[in-house]
Formats: sequence, C-alpha cells, structure tokens
Amino acid sequence: MAFTGGVHTIHYADGRYLTGDDIARAVVECAQALAREGMAAATVTVPIRLPEGGVGSVAILIGPASQIVVEEAGPSDDELRDPDAVDRIRAVSVRARQSQSSTSVTADRQDGTAVPGLEDLD
Repeated sequence: MAFTGGVHTIHYADGRYLTGDDIARAVVECAQALAREGMAAATVTVPIRLPEGGVGSVAILIGPASQIVVEEAGPSDDELRDPDAVDRIRAVSVRARQSQSSTSVTADRQDGTAVPGLEDLD
C-alpha cells in the first residue's frame, strides 16, 4: 500500500479506527515484521481520531492470525500525528527483528534450552 499522507482507516476485528499516515504505516510495518520473524504476537497502542473529533487510543493485538486492513480515508489538514507513538510501534518491529536474529539453534540447544531429539532430524 502506498502511504501518501492524510487520514487512514485501520480495520481490525469489528472496529474501524481513523489515524494518521505515519501511524498507519508503523502498524502495517509492525505486523509485517512480526509475521516475517515468526513472533507470536504483540500489543501496540494506536492513537486514533474519535468520532467527536478528539484523540483517543486503541490497543491492537498483532499476531500471525491478525487481519488488519488499512485504507486511505482521504487527505486532511487535521491529520493525526504522534511521533512518540510511531516510535513505540516501530520499536516493537525492531525487537521482533533483533529477537529472531539472536536466536540460535544447534543439535542440543536453542537459546540455552535443551532440545531432545533434534539431532535425529538429519
């Protein structure tokens, strides 16, 4: 999906949440990183525009079976921006990448845990 600025709608479970471009992009990138790195799940707090115009937040559980759809809702002079939230969401992506790259599996160990019978898989 091309993020071009403006307002986006995140569809998650039965909800629809309006948010800004950078926030929506961070959520999609986080979902991709968790899926790519085989992480079980993570919860991210996403700033949203409330129906009455204020700002709120929603916690989204992102995991292998999560179905998240993001669509453009149109340009807006009042795009929701929250650089701190974007940094927090992106940090989840970074942790997923670092966690997976630091995992090592040998015939008898997986990050310090014995794995009986793994040597029989040859």
